[in-house]
Amino acid sequence: SIHSIGPYDKKALTLSMARDKRDKARNLVKEGKCPNAERKREREANMLAERLKKENSFAAVFERWMTNTEKGLTAETVRQRRFEIQRHAKALLAKPITDVTRLDIVAVLEPLEADLPETSRNVRQHINAIFETAIDAGLIAGNPSPTRRKIKRRAVRPHPALHGGRFQRFLIELEIGRAHV
Repeated sequence: SIHSIGPYDKKALTLSMARDKRDKARNLVKEGKCPNAERKREREANMLAERLKKENSFAAVFERWMTNTEKGLTAETVRQRRFEIQRHAKALLAKPITDVTRLDIVAVLEPLEADLPETSRNVRQHINAIFETAIDAGLIAGNPSPTRRKIKRRAVRPHPALHGGRFQRFLIELEIGRAHV
């Protein structure tokens, strides 16, 4: 069969590039391989690699996790999960799940800890669950997300309890407030 290297174009395919391709095709023939079949195999391998790269991205595993877990959740919870990941873990979304490191995750979580500790905790839990989904799918062997103890907890401010007469006055004022509305 005829093996075409491509149309001559000074910008896309220079003469020296065409000669290199010709030499590679000749070497394949010497090895008993068909250059057209090898080019097709290479093109298919590249397409498969691109497809796997998209399917195994953090974003793809995130979508798989969302689909697996949103049943039984309120629409608001689903919306909040999606918002928190898309807003705060944006840097992870395009990366292949295999390339995301603990340092990448910490870089997402640390800025949140001081200003939004509850959001930081939520995002860490979401990321952890996304990696568990990837482990279950056989995409990765281990979970790089930091443990819970590494993330600061939000400050808890207990409110004093209302006892006896104070509680009764509170209920009466609450009822009076409703009557005025």
